[in-house]
Amino acid sequence: APQASVPAEQSGSALIKDSNLATINDKAASTHDLSPVLLSAIASQESSGNTKVKDSPPNKEGVYAVGPYQVTPGTAKQFKNPDTGKPYTEAEIRDPQTNANVAAEYLSNLIRSNNGDIHKALVAYHGAAADVLGVTGEKYATQTLARIPQGQAGLLSAPTQTPAPSGEPAPEIPSLQDALSKGIIQSKDITVTASKLMGLSTML
Repeated sequence: APQASVPAEQSGSALIKDSNLATINDKAASTHDLSPVLLSAIASQESSGNTKVKDSPPNKEGVYAVGPYQVTPGTAKQFKNPDTGKPYTEAEIRDPQTNANVAAEYLSNLIRSNNGDIHKALVAYHGAAADVLGVTGEKYATQTLARIPQGQAGLLSAPTQTPAPSGEPAPEIPSLQDALSKGIIQSKDITVTASKLMGLSTML
């Protein structure tokens, strides 16, 4: 049966103008129980949603990133291609769908390992590229979150129920309301005020 389309307000299409990449983005997000809006914000930040983006310049350790989500070959090797059962190769992650899949799986794992803290997960995602681009992880995370359009607040919706790699239940990801009230993310991390997101004016 054909998959139901992702509602526009929950899709990456607002941030990714390439319709093929937007479809790829939403498929990868769905596969890894991740918000497609959040994943698309990474593609927007990393490559402006360009599937033909050039590799990043290598840092002093020789680390570089490829594809619309700017995945490093070293990161890709941490994950297995389900079709081959072997770690992803650099050639494989040059395919936009594979690049998106690895990015989604990596980000999903980072969200769990940071107990649902999206900002910290994005800092970690930026990782090795920081000293190449001259942008700190903190600034990268703030800039990426700032790309989320007003009203598209599917930000903290997933991953929620996927078991952690250790076999223990993954920490529950709070709702956006809880995240703001508990200080997990700050309203300064997004371009619009929190009062305009999800009708939160009564909480602020």
